[in-house]
Amino acid sequence: MSVTVESYTGRLSFHMAHHLLGPVVVHRLLSPWDASLETAYWVTLVGEHMIGLLLVAYVLNRLPILRRWKIVFFLVCALNTIPFTYGLNYTFFRALGAVALLVAASRMRAPGWAFGWLFAGQVISLGISPEMGFRFAAAGIASAVYMVFIAGRAWLACVVSPLVAAVVFFMMAGPGYLRMLKMFAHGIYNFVVEPLPHVLLFLLAFVWLVPLALARSMLDADTNTPLLMALYVFPLRSYPSPSGGRMLDTFFSMGS
Repeated sequence: MSVTVESYTGRLSFHMAHHLLGPVVVHRLLSPWDASLETAYWVTLVGEHMIGLLLVAYVLNRLPILRRWKIVFFLVCALNTIPFTYGLNYTFFRALGAVALLVAASRMRAPGWAFGWLFAGQVISLGISPEMGFRFAAAGIASAVYMVFIAGRAWLACVVSPLVAAVVFFMMAGPGYLRMLKMFAHGIYNFVVEPLPHVLLFLLAFVWLVPLALARSMLDADTNTPLLMALYVFPLRSYPSPSGGRMLDTFFSMGS
């Protein structure tokens, strides 16, 4: 993992804010101890690694699944952080930060609180990466639309909350933030679609298993339905990546 700081349209280019700003901010905090930028980078990586595992535990604890499966899933995630697998990495921090914010927002039963969580979650998710920001927006809006249908017009403001937050964030970040999105739009990370086992498993869950569970939850008027809908919509933004065969993207899409 490399940290690249470059000038773009007079501002810093945002490839991933936690890559760019994290080591720089930590370096300034450690300046009284004359720490190098390399030391700040490793401190940031360890911090993101630890926060990522805490996010895994937070999300699993609040999902409506049996306790034994929560333990199994956590152990699988934890095993991927030891040497000879992925080791120290920022993946859980990046992939589950927005999910944890969605979980927190879905627990709000008052429209005002939900609006605030969706607004803050959108800003933070865009700060983590553009991809996570767009995923959060789609999932948050889907969840809010469902709440409008079952709880009334008081939730309409929550539908536009992620959009308003995105506009505010883009105004603060400047046009340089959108550079990475333009690069993706021109074909970066596009892969040939292949019928690989993990891709087929993703499609099975995406097309059949999860929709059935979601439909049953909606028919039963389950209080977890807004969360389940948000988590179903959240990984759809990553569908082209797992379709192209990137196993790691597929793993986290299915985990969401």
